[in-house]
Amino acid sequence: MLGDTVVVGALSEDSSTTGVNSTPDNSATDSGAAYIYTGFEPAPSITNVSPPTGSITGGTSVTLSGTNFTGATSVTFGGTPALSFSVNSATSITATTPAHAAGVVNVSVTTPGGIGTGLNLFSYG
Repeated sequence: MLGDTVVVGALSEDSSTTGVNSTPDNSATDSGAAYIYTGFEPAPSITNVSPPTGSITGGTSVTLSGTNFTGATSVTFGGTPALSFSVNSATSITATTPAHAAGVVNVSVTTPGGIGTGLNLFSYG
């Protein structure tokens, strides 16, 4: 999650490469090292689209509800990019549907944390 810290151990890492104590001295060969990663961003998750139906010609304004929408770079309906979208908050996006053939489609949001897809959340008809 954003702000969490993950420490990954690297057994048999030569301290002369990274310096376990930040002082490369070659005295701790094969002692191991730890790499610290911080600031992971979770992938978005879409839980609802309202309204859940719209015209095949597109142009329906919908609100997507979910989590981790901050920094969204793309919204798609059945693989087709939304005509426009606006991130209202980390849990809400307003989007305008593109034209699409009749049927039920998945809705996806892309952020720096990954791609989240809500299955069968919007119906063209």
